[in-house]
Amino acid sequence: MVFQTMFSGPLPPPALYAHYEDVLPGAAERILALTEREQAHRHRFETDALHAEVRYSNLGMWLGAGVLIFVLIAACFCAYIGHGEVAIAIAGLGVAGVVGAFIRGKESHRSDQNEKP
Repeated sequence: MVFQTMFSGPLPPPALYAHYEDVLPGAAERILALTEREQAHRHRFETDALHAEVRYSNLGMWLGAGVLIFVLIAACFCAYIGHGEVAIAIAGLGVAGVVGAFIRGKESHRSDQNEKP
């Protein structure tokens, strides 16, 4: 006759704690401390990942604004030297590119939120 016990999760069922303690005194406390350290590590990891996501998002917005300003300056320069059609094309494409990137970013963010449980 074979008897098998299984559990899932970081902690064993409470009934097994006594068995761990019988085999090795202090084992139950060590298991609990290990679980607490693992949970603290996961919380730090998730916090760091969230902060990195916010940093990259802000960086993308600042870089997009910088590119848009550069494009608008280039368009103004083209208009100043008498190339109005080129200025309109540059400004239109620059603004359309930034607006398109903004819309794609919002759709991506929305789809990510819908996928999370």
